[in-house]
Amino acid sequence: RWEEADLLVANILEIALEVSPERHLLWQWAKLKNDYLKSGDRETYLRQLQAIPDMVESFRASEVLSSRDFTRSLETILRLKSDTFIRWGAARFTTSHFVEALIHLEVGNQQKVQETNNQVNSHLTNIVEMNPQADPIYWGSLEVSHALGGDTAAMEAAMQKTREISGTKFWQFRRQADCEVLVALAHTILGHDDKAITILEGADRIKSPRIIYREVGLAFYFDRLRGNPRFDAFLKGGTP
Repeated sequence: RWEEADLLVANILEIALEVSPERHLLWQWAKLKNDYLKSGDRETYLRQLQAIPDMVESFRASEVLSSRDFTRSLETILRLKSDTFIRWGAARFTTSHFVEALIHLEVGNQQKVQETNNQVNSHLTNIVEMNPQADPIYWGSLEVSHALGGDTAAMEAAMQKTREISGTKFWQFRRQADCEVLVALAHTILGHDDKAITILEGADRIKSPRIIYREVGLAFYFDRLRGNPRFDAFLKGGTP
């Protein structure tokens, strides 16, 4: 139903322009993302994304990571973190730290990984302790945080909670596939490549509003799986 999706985005873009420049920017990104998910043309998506000057200044800075410009992305995230907390609250503030920790992992700065991840872990732990039935994305992110810290026992416990909540009727369609991608990321961080790919293949079979194999194709934190024949085949067409 791509025509309906295109029409919806076009209508919201028109309305968003009257609301705020930032909201309009967000829906510009949504249109580009929708086009990519439809076509699978990653290079065109990245080229168009980079052609929007203000995109890297938005709270969607993590999308710039699709182009693997880690230096620029880190600068943007570090500059926006305090502003993000004031304007968007603890959830997006935690997301900024989470992405920052993954960038440091990708460029090999282990000291920064641990420093940033300690903050991530603290924020996420507070969120799930206040509401154990919170959005399972928080549990999935905490699971990844434990993997970054090398705490496999805590990772397994968070993974169990992630799957327990994301498998409920309320969250299943909305979050289960996304949560399985986080499970796969935790295993990728620990070097469990085959297990991670198996989980991604399973996530792609879950009924959801996402096209998992194309979403994963944009994610820099799965780059370490590239070159694995199973993963490369997955990126080309999902799970048979």
